[in-house]
Amino acid sequence: MKKFVDTPATAPGKVAKGATLAAAQFSHALSLDEVPQAIVVKARTCLLYGLGIGLACIHSGFGRTAVQALVALEGSSGTGGATALATGHRLPVSAAAFCNAVMFHGRCQEDTLNSSHLGVAIWPTLLALVESGRAPASNLLVAAIAAYQTAGAIERQIGRHSSAQGFRASPLYGTLAAATAAAKAMELTLAQTQAALAHAAAFAGGTLQGVAEGADEWRHQMGVAARRGMEAAFLARAGSVGSLLALEGPRGFAFGFARNTLETPEFGQWLLPEIAFKPFPICNRNQAAAALAIRIRSRFDVEQIQMVRMRIHPNVLNGMINPGPFELLGQTLLSVNFCCATALARGAIELRSLSEFNSPDIASLLARTQVSVDPAVPYLSAAATVETVDGVHHELVERRGLEDFDFTRAQVNDLLAGLAGEMQLPVESMRALDSFANANVIDSVEPVLAAFANAREFGQKL
Repeated sequence: MKKFVDTPATAPGKVAKGATLAAAQFSHALSLDEVPQAIVVKARTCLLYGLGIGLACIHSGFGRTAVQALVALEGSSGTGGATALATGHRLPVSAAAFCNAVMFHGRCQEDTLNSSHLGVAIWPTLLALVESGRAPASNLLVAAIAAYQTAGAIERQIGRHSSAQGFRASPLYGTLAAATAAAKAMELTLAQTQAALAHAAAFAGGTLQGVAEGADEWRHQMGVAARRGMEAAFLARAGSVGSLLALEGPRGFAFGFARNTLETPEFGQWLLPEIAFKPFPICNRNQAAAALAIRIRSRFDVEQIQMVRMRIHPNVLNGMINPGPFELLGQTLLSVNFCCATALARGAIELRSLSEFNSPDIASLLARTQVSVDPAVPYLSAAATVETVDGVHHELVERRGLEDFDFTRAQVNDLLAGLAGEMQLPVESMRALDSFANANVIDSVEPVLAAFANAREFGQKL
């Protein structure tokens, strides 16, 4: 690996303080040997889940669109680049991270911490750095843990405020996560790590309007986050000076995006146990309502259902309460109405069913599904009143908390095996990802590249 000159990345004679320095200090000092074993296990499960969901996205059009755009923009790369996993193209490192982040986001089934999908920025960044020889594979887990902890602690404090300003949490805090992951993986100095965070804070962004409309901008935002975070780390390593109060300053990250102050977070308070996984390829807030709809179908003959009145917590995004009509996949996966109607009609939610905008069975139940907010319903839970044709009203509740989405390794493997069948993927590729994520020593990402190459070849034979 090429060594760069260790140039001081903070202005001489100035002392940094507050959240920016604390974040850099935590990440720089973190050692895998000092991380509780339960946290390491959760990080490995996040790695398995992230890669497996990414593999299930390999035939989606979003990753291929990203590759087409980046190849047209930057061309292919020689031996120094990294692989665009959707197509096998070799691209410049940051371009590969961009394309893979877009692909990993293709099912809207990524991991969730608070309101952010940080893994979509973290894992593609680290894969590209390791594959290209810019970081050792042995740093992969500790770099990911540092990234989840740092960006997650900041988002936990000000995320709801930045969302209220119209900024989407995932790319906003995902840029910080990618920069932290890259800085830790490449073993930057403390000063360089702080500068990487400062640059990432200045580069971050991403609005919510595309989410509300079901358009595609949000699908590419995580690619931008991964790329900007990586670029922030490389600029810091090259000697670019970062602002000392980038996160907490009067014109810094917290004020600019959240119109709020940022008290120094407790970065060492372990957040990885709170990372949630999604059983369905839909918005995280819709998971309980969909599960409840599946329960309703198992209990009632759908022809006997007069109306389903679904109630959810008031913490909703624009577009969640949407009875249609629908023209885009981005609209249906966000609509509680469509997700519930699909679950009622099919007894499950598969990705392809979310594009059946005018399917008669879904349309029939969509007309019989109403959705409203109810402060009495806990966040992530759902309640429903089912009115049958005989005039009887039945009350059902789906109580869900974060612990219900904290899947074990075995549960993730069961989910991924199901996705292999749904998406016509080789089961051995999913198994290879499990072996990689849970190996005693991670010394190469070649097993990951081989698993995706096998899936691409398998898809060509279908």
